[in-house]
Amino acid sequence: MSMFVYGMLFTALMIAFDGPITFETLFVPGILLYAVVRLTEYAAMKKTKTPPRWLVLGSFGIAVSAAVGMTIWLV
Repeated sequence: MSMFVYGMLFTALMIAFDGPITFETLFVPGILLYAVVRLTEYAAMKKTKTPPRWLVLGSFGIAVSAAVGMTIWLV
């Protein structure tokens, strides 16, 4: 989910600011976000069957922060 949030927000911001959208700027950070969230989810869900609320909100927050940060860095 965080990978899709990052992709949609990053693409929208880069179109708005007329920045470059390349493989390195879109897919590589998205895959890294996915890996971080999945590893955290695996560690947090050893005892429960549903993901904790902090994991859902945290993954969304990380994706938004990464998209805004990459946009600022590239533009």
